[in-house]
Amino acid sequence: MWALLKLNPQQQDKYLEYVHERLPDVETYYPQYEKVTRPAKKRTPISLKTAVWPGYIFVVYRITYQRLLLTLPVRAWFIRLAYDRAEDMNNQVSLMPDWVIQGIRRMEANNDLVHQPRKLTPYTRGTDVLVHLPVRTIRATIIRVAGSSALVDTDWSHMRVPLGSVALPPRVE
Repeated sequence: MWALLKLNPQQQDKYLEYVHERLPDVETYYPQYEKVTRPAKKRTPISLKTAVWPGYIFVVYRITYQRLLLTLPVRAWFIRLAYDRAEDMNNQVSLMPDWVIQGIRRMEANNDLVHQPRKLTPYTRGTDVLVHLPVRTIRATIIRVAGSSALVDTDWSHMRVPLGSVALPPRVE
């Protein structure tokens, strides 16, 4: 049976070091996923292993280790889950069967735990667009998109316009 521990998310790795150092036979687990991010001042995105639920760790529960798990230098406490029945209120630890953790591990292996949304924009370099100006609407080609504005090429010059005034022309079929 497994129990769920809550701790400070910044202390998660340090807590695991303490557990594996002092209690090497205690099995711990927390699901992770590949987070794609672009650090400041870097052009290319990188992928980092990140906890799905920062600050939560699953441990194989043994009553003999309950006190030791809570008295490590990093503060932690057991989570009591809402599905536990009222007659079990004297038990301070909610236990989960092995099949729950196996299901989470299966989902983690298939990359089904976290789905990162991709920002898809139709406004890419070379796209022909309509730019709505206060006076009239003109045709242009996108040169570059930066933040909430776009640099476009019109028949007579380049101009920077907000993306809110840019639209794709109607498709002719």
